[in-house]
Parts: sequence; structure tokens; C-alpha cells
Amino acid sequence: MRRLPLSVILCIGAALSLQVNGQHTATPVTRAWEEFTANKQGSLFAGITWDALGPVINSGRVETLDVDPGRPGTIYVGFGSGNLWKTTNHGFSWKPIFDDHPGYSIGDVCIAPSQSRTVYVATGENLRAKRGHTFAGAGVYRSDDAGETWRSLGLADTYHVGRVAVHPANPDIVFVAALGHFYSANTERGLYKSSNGGRTWRRVLFVDDRTGASDVVISPSDPSVVYASTWQCSEAIGGPGSGVYRSTDGGESWTECHGGLPDGPMNGRTGLAVSTQNAHRVYALTDNLNLLGQEDTGELYRSDDGGKTWIKPHAENLKIFSSFGHVFTDCFVTPTDDNEIYALGITVLRSTDGGRRFTQLGGQVRHINPSPAQAFHLDHHDMWINPNNPDHVMVGNDGGLYISYDRAQSWMHYNNLPVGEFYFVRTDNDTPYRIYSGTQDDAAVRGPAKPLRQNGPDGWEYVWIDPWAGGDGVVTAPDPADANTVYFEAQNGDIRRKHMPTGLTTGITPRLPKTHPGKLFHEWLTPFFVSQYNPLTLYYGANYVFKSLDRGSTWRDISPDLSDSSDPARCGQGVTALAESPVSQGLVYAGTSEGALWVTRSDGAAWTEISGGLPARYIKSIAPSRFKPSRVYVTLSGIREDEFAAMVYGSEDEGVTWTSIGSNLPSAPVNVILEDPVHEQVLYGGTFSGVFVSLDRGRSWQVLGSGMPHCFVADMTIQARDRDLIAVTHGRGIFKLDLEPLYAYLADPSDQARCLYIAEAMLPSQDASGQRPDMTRYDPVQFHVYLPTADTLQMEILDADQKVIKSSAVTSVRGCNTYAWDLVTQTIEKDNPYHFKTHIFPEAGKYGLRFRSDETVLETAFVITAQDPAQR
Repeated sequence: MRRLPLSVILCIGAALSLQVNGQHTATPVTRAWEEFTANKQGSLFAGITWDALGPVINSGRVETLDVDPGRPGTIYVGFGSGNLWKTTNHGFSWKPIFDDHPGYSIGDVCIAPSQSRTVYVATGENLRAKRGHTFAGAGVYRSDDAGETWRSLGLADTYHVGRVAVHPANPDIVFVAALGHFYSANTERGLYKSSNGGRTWRRVLFVDDRTGASDVVISPSDPSVVYASTWQCSEAIGGPGSGVYRSTDGGESWTECHGGLPDGPMNGRTGLAVSTQNAHRVYALTDNLNLLGQEDTGELYRSDDGGKTWIKPHAENLKIFSSFGHVFTDCFVTPTDDNEIYALGITVLRSTDGGRRFTQLGGQVRHINPSPAQAFHLDHHDMWINPNNPDHVMVGNDGGLYISYDRAQSWMHYNNLPVGEFYFVRTDNDTPYRIYSGTQDDAAVRGPAKPLRQNGPDGWEYVWIDPWAGGDGVVTAPDPADANTVYFEAQNGDIRRKHMPTGLTTGITPRLPKTHPGKLFHEWLTPFFVSQYNPLTLYYGANYVFKSLDRGSTWRDISPDLSDSSDPARCGQGVTALAESPVSQGLVYAGTSEGALWVTRSDGAAWTEISGGLPARYIKSIAPSRFKPSRVYVTLSGIREDEFAAMVYGSEDEGVTWTSIGSNLPSAPVNVILEDPVHEQVLYGGTFSGVFVSLDRGRSWQVLGSGMPHCFVADMTIQARDRDLIAVTHGRGIFKLDLEPLYAYLADPSDQARCLYIAEAMLPSQDASGQRPDMTRYDPVQFHVYLPTADTLQMEILDADQKVIKSSAVTSVRGCNTYAWDLVTQTIEKDNPYHFKTHIFPEAGKYGLRFRSDETVLETAFVITAQDPAQR
């Protein structure tokens, strides 16, 4: 095969290395964060509170983890797009510790071995997923107080990071394996080294602008020996640029390793592990794409001479990668025994004889929160082995964090974090209503629109779950006429109908007739919907649109091949967005992943392409108007091309012409647009940075709400009867926002202090003992007020005699504000073994609410009611 000259592909020595400082450099991700932050500071609606609903039953995908070996109850876990979390009590409780920074996608976290309060986090997940949900980061950060505060170290344009490695004795010597952009060429990639704690960086290993560094390991016994791997990952998943390198001078110069390693035109991703005792023993787990066409591409190589020569100890290739080994390849050596090696892929394999024979890990699984899942979840991304007790291991996979104390014979699943990576959301019309949503590899769930409680029941249940404790849940939708019937979908359009009380499930995926000349293609995220005009009618989008009149039992195709665009730049692939007009039956829109947008005005009898004036990019959502039949909104995303722009458009003529309405949105993808069901001028946008609202049909936008972290909002829906806006995120679970205070503001948009809305105030019922209130089954009351200036105020609750029974200091922002009161007026604790904490509640009745400061006095009345025992 053809190899580039060594002088071209290697940065050998300090004289040849590229030096960059560790200061903040503006990139699309950091600019979007700055624009989001500035918009939020000026928004009139940023003070309305989102309620976090969870769920936790399904957990979410772990990308990286690290543990303080001296305090193994201190664990840092980075979720793919759910940010960085920490526990100091062995996982009993968790805290997100990186929310106030631009990069919520986490590539790696690394505790300095010699100084456990020094922690490095590299943003930008290293899983390259074809579904368009792999998010760029904002560089590398460092904390010297165990995650309490962070400072940016630069490298923001690396986008994705495979590994961070810190010198075993010096916390200021650190390597970063930077993958770079996944979908475009860039030069800020390769292996970087800092000798001053990240103040400056030198790029010490570089192949080309399409190849990054994917892994780096430092020998604990001889830190002058360092191994690194590269991966040609831009616009591909392998190539001749992928390889393994070794350094014997602390990373200053590098030599490419051959001597038995794969050496072809399609070298894949490789993970590395070095012996704790012997710097010359190193393992390389590789996805050998030169073997494409064969059943298995997983190979483990071992070198016992510092990378000069390599052997493949096992006879048969490892069956752990299927067709997507590029999302795995991590391997780990037991610190006390360098013959024991773990290989991570779809499953985890363990060898105790240096890689000759392997066994697959499984074991009994228990969950922190009750779950029907019984298997050890698939798709593994990181591992930690306790150096002082190798029976104690942790694995992070698509199902979350698993911990074993008996060398993987049994596991505890820590499904107590709200980090689900959701795709789409629907609600039913029951009272109370439920929310339905599917996740990345953690199936689909439904549950109540109730805030998540620290110690209360989760309240959610699986709509379905596969035998391996997961499965991608895509669209999940209840029958509008009968919520006992639910339609759910796995990846690539595999749709089923389920009767929830009995569990009876029927596959209803449409197929083309055998005589049809076309070929069917499904996107990973294939859309479908139940028609609002007839609950028996379903529409489904592959590259052809299908319609069923009998709940999916039979189908007919009602469109031509919609991937066949008149614009060559939009040809190929399938439908990603599908919607019908709420006011004109038979008016249906369909958009594809390549940016071809189509409309039928005759329920499929004829289709017209209406892509002109829109970017040739992935169509994320379509929102036909309920106020005007010819009006329609659409959002598109360039994230799979490393493009960060707010692509939001509106049309007044069924798509004949388009107008950009992104205006002052942050320069980042917009995933969904909704039209308010009551107010024609009001739109909601779910974006890369959170939720925004427009009061003028897109001419200007403001951040909507607080309480939702900076995150990727994947989809939204409005439960019109209850006036709730539901947002599902890809990494931080599900949120709800009460629209009543916004509607109250719209009824009177003056700049005067006033109470907008007070939600229901209902006292808790007694628990089963009858001796104390059930604190797990009631909601605090929320007070929504508009204040014309930022201020510090006293919030006071007054009884019928105008006596203050509760007072607390609160701060306000200009605009809408939400304050919560748990209805407790006093808490009593006694030094008595039989005494439990007593919460004193007021009696049911009429009360006053007062906000007062030097600038403001605002008073109103509200009612506290007792809970109906029948509702307990």
C-alpha cells in the first residue's frame, strides 16, 4: 500500500511540533454558547421554570468515566451528550458539575494519578454515529478543586477527543488525543502535549487534516514510554492514515509501529492498553476494516518489545464489532496482572492468558431503580479497574454505569441519573396525561408529567425493551382514541403496535409490493404519525410514503421515490420528517435527510418538490400551520457536515417560496419548530442550545425558561388541553414548562409588576402510616410573576389575618419569574430516637402572597386546597 513519507506524517521533536496556547479560541460551538448566554440575559422569558421530569429508569449512554483510586466512592461519569456528573458517595446521589460551560458533549475525563483534585475533561464525544447525534465539543478544561470550578485550556477546534492521559507523577504533563472534525477536514487534530498544565500545547503527532489521534497511553512503570493511535475518521471510518505509534522520550518524537499490525488501505480505529509493570508490553484492539466482507473485523494484537513486533494471540477474530467497530475498540489491562485484558465492543470480552482465549462478560444485574431489564447492557465505551482491588470494576455503556465487586460476576446498574438521549415525543389525552418517547439504545418509555423527585418513585415504565436491556426507540405514539394501544418503532423503521394491558405486540412495518420496481430505504430515525383526522389512519416515511387505513395492518405506498430529487445535491437517502396539515386534510409534507422537501395536496395522488430556496441539508422538522392552510415552517440541520447555523424557514404559499426566520437565534442547529395552538404569532424552537420562543413569527427569538441546562433539545410537543410544553433532550431527559404564565403575559404585555399565574396549591396527603405527610406525592406550588427590573425581594406568605407565616429572600430577573414554595411553614427536628423530621403545613384556605423590596410591592391572593382522598 501507499504510505506518506515519515517526515510528512510525523511531528518529530519539539522543533517540528506545532505550538498553540491554551487560551479560549472562538469556534462555532463556543460562539453558539456566547450567543445563547447573551440572549438569555436579555430574555423576558428566561425566568419561567422548566420542571425536570426524568426519567431515570432508562439511564443513558456513558462515554467516559474515571474514579479516584484513593476514594473509590468518588466517580466522574461523562455522558455522550449529557455532560459530566460526579458522585462522592458511591453513586447514591449525583451532581452535574460542568453545566455552565459551552461543551455538553463529553469525550474523556481523567483524574491526575498523582493529584486527585486535578481533573481534566475533554469535550466532544468520540462516538461517530451515522444518525447525526454526535456533537462537537469546545475543547479541554482543567479543575484543581475536584470539579468545583473549571478553566478552559483551549483546543476548542478539535471538536472530538478520543483520550486524555496524564503523567503518573506530574499532573501538569498531559496528552490529548484529538480526533478533530468528523465530517470535514481541519488541522487542529492529532496528538497534543502540554508540560505546563495546559497553558500551552504542542502538537507532537500529526498525520493529515482528515486523520486524528484516537488513543494515547503512558507507561506507569516508565513514563518516557508513550503509545498512541491515529484514526482516519473525517468523512470516513478508516484509511491508510490510521495506525499505531510509540515514543521512548516522553512523547517528543514518534515512530510508527508495523511488525505485524494491519497495514492496508482501510486500517480502522485502534484502542491501546499498556502493562502497569512492563513498559514493553502493550495491547492494541483494532477494527481491521481491511477484512471488510468477512464476518468479524475485531483483532487484538500484543507486543512484548515496546511495539517493534506484534502478534495476534487468538486464532479467530473477535465477534464484538459487527459493522460498527469504529464506535468501540477500548481495551484495558488489569493493573496487577498484564495477562488479563478486557476488550470492549458490543459485548465485553476478557482474556486471562494474554489474548489467546476469551470469555464474554455477563452476570446477574440489579438496578438502583426497579427495571424489567435483566441483561448486562450492550455497547461498551469505557472501563475502570480498581488498581488496589481488581475484583472491583466499572463499565460505562449505552445503558449507563455498571459496577461490580466480584470481577464481573454480578453488577449493580446505576439507573438513578436523568440522562436519557431522547429522539421524539408524543402525549396522550388521558387525565392525567402521559408522555411517550424513545431513546438512543435504551428503548422507549411512557410516564407522568410530574417533576422528578430525589427520593420518590420514578413513575415511568417501558413501552418496550429488547432482550439485551436496550434497543433504539424512535417514534413512540399512543392511539389518540385509546392510549392502551401504542405504536412504537426501533431503528430503520421497524414499527409495531402494542396493546399495553396484555402486552400483545404486532409487527406492522410496511413493505413495497413484490411487483414494485423500486427499492425501499429507511433512515435510522424513520418518521410516522397517527392522523388527527382518523385514529385508524397512519402515515409512514421511508424513501416512499405509505398510508394505512387500518392501524398498520395493511399499507399502500402513496408517493414516488422521494429520494429522487431534481437537484443532484439532494438525491439519495430517505424521509426524516413527515407532517400533515391540521386544517387541510390531505395536505402532507415530507422531507429527506439530503434536503429534498415535498408536498402533496391530494393525500398522495400527486407530489411536488418544494426544495427551492432551502439549504440542501437534513430536514429535521416540518410544522404546517393551524391558522392558515398555506403556511408551513421547516427546520434543517448541517450537523452532519460540521455546519453550525440556525436553518429555520417559513412559507406562506405551501413552500413555493421560503423566508429565513432564524434572525437572532444562536448559530447552531434547530431541531424542531412548533406553532402555538392558541397564539398565531408565537413559535417555539428546540435547538442545539435549548428552547427559544418568538412572539412575532420568527422575526426575533428569546430564550425560554430556566431550570433546563444548556443541552440538545431533540423534539417538542404541546399538550393543548393542559397547556404544557414538553421538550425531550438528547442527553438530559425530559422537561415540562407550564404555558399559562406566557399566555398571561401575552394578554397584557405591559412592563408593570404583576402576578401572572399561580398554579394549583394542594397539600400532601398522609402516608400509609397515617402519622406524617407523604412528601413523595405532591408538588410545590409555583408563583409566576412579572417584574420590570432585576431585584432582591422578600417573598411572604400571609394567612387570613395578614400574618406572615413564611418569608424568604428571592432574586428576580427583568421579565417573567417563577418561584416555588413547598407549602412547609416550619420544620421541626428533635434529639429523640423516635422523632422523625416534622413538616408543618398550613390549613386549607385562602392566603396572600406578597413580594416587597425598596422598588416593588406586589400582592395577590391564592387558595391552598386539601388533596381529595380519592386521588391518592
